[in-house]
Amino acid sequence: MDVTWLRFEEADLPGCPPGGQWVGVMPPGGMVLVAVALAAPTGAQGRAAAVLARAAAEGVQVLLHQGQPYVPEAWLSQAWPPAAPACAVLARAARQALQARLAGQAQRAGPGGAARPVDAEAAPFYLEAVVRAGQVEDQALAQAMRARGFNRRQFDEATWFVPLALGRQFLVRHNLDYEDRFLVLSRHGEVMREGVLNEQAVFMTARVQAARWVDQPVVARHLVARSVEVRSALQALKQGQPAAHLQLPLPVFFKESPSPSGLEQARRLMRAHLLPA
Repeated sequence: MDVTWLRFEEADLPGCPPGGQWVGVMPPGGMVLVAVALAAPTGAQGRAAAVLARAAAEGVQVLLHQGQPYVPEAWLSQAWPPAAPACAVLARAARQALQARLAGQAQRAGPGGAARPVDAEAAPFYLEAVVRAGQVEDQALAQAMRARGFNRRQFDEATWFVPLALGRQFLVRHNLDYEDRFLVLSRHGEVMREGVLNEQAVFMTARVQAARWVDQPVVARHLVARSVEVRSALQALKQGQPAAHLQLPLPVFFKESPSPSGLEQARRLMRAHLLPA
């Protein structure tokens, strides 16, 4: 996994915790990883264990750096609010430092040389745009994101991953097992991309912020309802299938509007995933 590690010292960064901190940034997404120790200062090892247990229960990615566990700063800020001020300081400094490193790269420059928004900003922008509009109108959302400087990939990932993350938050009380892989298909069903959800900054940012948004009526009505996992789970539960035995489909997305053959290929891939090995 491509992570850039940056070191910040208290003397150079106001608000940095004593002793300095390593911070990870996942380019090009901009998701920031901070030490679990921010929530568990010296003498509070039990709290660190509790934070890690919660991360495991919620499917939050944990990375090790120099033997220490790191988690997404947005998630830690919500899981342990006293750590939020330090998380905010470190995240802002890390993103600024990484953008400064990459400022000369053409793919990260927008009109006039301005830095484009990073992937971690796509999910909150998309959610806020949906709430403001009171509906999901893909063309209008695409125009709004393009005007803000997001590229087509970032818009596509927001439309794929935000409903998926919100759906998992909606189903959280059922303690379901989810597939971490995903596929992106062409219009006719060819596999164009295969990836891991927990390595996608748009998905992870949406996942750690989902609890804030999922109960809003417009979000539940227009975004949670788009999740194929939610539709599959609710249908199975309505039929009396125990939650512990549910098999959820492999997340499959289309790069563009699918043809009938593309839809059939997606069904075949999902059926193959559900068959026993």
